[in-house]
Amino acid sequence: MSHCFDYSNKRVVITGAFSGVGAALLGVLSKLGRPEVIVLDLKEPDGPIDRFIETNMGDASSVEEAIAAIEGPIDTPLLPDFNKTISEKTIDWTIEQAGGTIATPRDVAMSLAFLGSEASRYVNGVNLNVDMGFSAFMTTGQLDFSGLA
Repeated sequence: MSHCFDYSNKRVVITGAFSGVGAALLGVLSKLGRPEVIVLDLKEPDGPIDRFIETNMGDASSVEEAIAAIEGPIDTPLLPDFNKTISEKTIDWTIEQAGGTIATPRDVAMSLAFLGSEASRYVNGVNLNVDMGFSAFMTTGQLDFSGLA
């Protein structure tokens, strides 16, 4: 029986592997059996890839459909823009409420690696929140909103 996280003989397509979560995922996958990796991005990453296709994920003619759902801040080059949009006060509050740490690209990459592995073969139709429990705290009323006032 092969290891349940083995990516040998699999093909993985990563959108945005030049930096952040995608770059971290390249590193994670290289230790999980080294699958065939195809990257769609504006810039070619340095990590182990088999094929690079220059793609502007914001251009409908370049990509027909791309969907991303991220529950909270991740320490990537996009974080400064996220801070401007949401406000630094809100970001700091979110980090504090989620245990005082900010998610790293590798934190999210490990979850992505799990979802693409045989270990998750019965995981289906689930919104996996990689947020250190923030969503659960919100659902169960355990957040302190006074920091936002």
